[in-house]
This record gives sequence, C-alpha cells and structure tokens, in this order.
Amino acid sequence: MPSPTLGLRLRTSVGPEACDDLSSAFEEVQNDMLATTTDRLDGRLIALGADLRTEIATTEGRLRTEIGHLGTEMVRVDSSLRTEIAKTEGRLRVEMAEGFAGVRRDIVDMRAEVLRWAFAFWLGQFAATAGLLAFLLRPR
Repeated sequence: MPSPTLGLRLRTSVGPEACDDLSSAFEEVQNDMLATTTDRLDGRLIALGADLRTEIATTEGRLRTEIGHLGTEMVRVDSSLRTEIAKTEGRLRVEMAEGFAGVRRDIVDMRAEVLRWAFAFWLGQFAATAGLLAFLLRPR
C-alpha cells in the first residue's frame, strides 16, 4: 500500500515528526481496516461455500431419488413392453398359421380342380383318339 502523502502546510504547522506519526497512524488504520475486511470476506466465502455444499448435497440426494424412480419406471415399462410384444407375437403367429392353413386349403382345392380338368382332358383325348381310329379303321 502506498503511504499517504501529507501536504506541505500540515508538515510545516505540525512538524515533521508529527507528520510521520500521523502517516504511520493512517497506515496502521488502513492495514487494520484491510485485515478486518479480508476477515469478513473470508467468513462470507466460508459461509457461502458451506451453503453451496449443503445445496449440492440436497440436489444430489434429489437426483439420486429421481434416478431411482426412473429406474423403477423403466423396469415397469420394460416389463409392460415385453408383455405386449409377447401378446402381439402370439397373435401374429396365430394369424400366420390361419393364413398358411388357408393357402394350403386353396392349394389342395386347386390341385383337385387341376386333376378334374386333367381327367376331362384325358377323356376327351381318348374319345378323340378312339373316334379317329374308328374313322381310319372302318371298312371302305
């Protein structure tokens, strides 16, 4: 800290020793005030730090509780989704089985229909061949 400068008029009216004493007194008061202010600031910073630590601990506790609730909720939702997926999968399997059974029925019906038409074609071919042979082998 710079030492306070006293004016020339004060130095001549009081004297150099008194000015030095006054300057030392000012410096001492200034140092005391600075120490007091520093102590007060340190006290306030310590109190603020303690308040911040308390607030952080409280917030951390709330966050841990909330995370615990979220974990429980996630387990519940996961269980619900698994159940829903299993139900949907079961319905899908039933629908697919019914659809495949219908396709098989259609294939069997179509196969029977193809066999009927093939038999009719063979009968027609036999009749046509027999008619042609009868025509060719008849006496002239």
